[in-house]
Amino acid sequence: KKMLRTLGLTGGDIKLTEVFEEFDKNYLQKKYVNNNRLKNLIYANVKKLVDHIEESHPQILINKVDTGMVENWVFERTRTQAVSTIKKDKGRTSWLFDYAERKDYIKPNSNPVRNSDKTIVKPNNKANQKYVNNAIPDEFLFPVLKDQTIPSEYRLLWTILRFTGIDPSDALNLK
Repeated sequence: KKMLRTLGLTGGDIKLTEVFEEFDKNYLQKKYVNNNRLKNLIYANVKKLVDHIEESHPQILINKVDTGMVENWVFERTRTQAVSTIKKDKGRTSWLFDYAERKDYIKPNSNPVRNSDKTIVKPNNKANQKYVNNAIPDEFLFPVLKDQTIPSEYRLLWTILRFTGIDPSDALNLK
């Protein structure tokens, strides 16, 4: 294995989905046996990435996954997810490729998640305010504002969240 690794040769003739199944069985199920919440969260994040890649590249080999595929997945999520969520999820999904690297399925230091462009996920500032303002979609917000059965203080809260760009989950943590 060491000689193959030194030459840059790996056992990369394995499909992404197969590595994902092995990762779940041999890593997640064993390492997080007592923490189902974290195990399920990691599984769901990695599955979303794998499904996204498989959608456009069916039966792709693990060593053929590149940074462009990961960046496409990240970019798609910037429309609906908070920046902090995307960054956490991106970190968790890199574990699949770390696992593949340890198993010699991909070359050393070729984790496409870690090597992907970090500027795709931008911090919240005036330059990207349009993403923040769309954190609560109009199709959700306006029916809530019109519904007179919802107390006015809740409707006011949702209006403030929408037009200040505060993420609802962040607002709920305020004291």
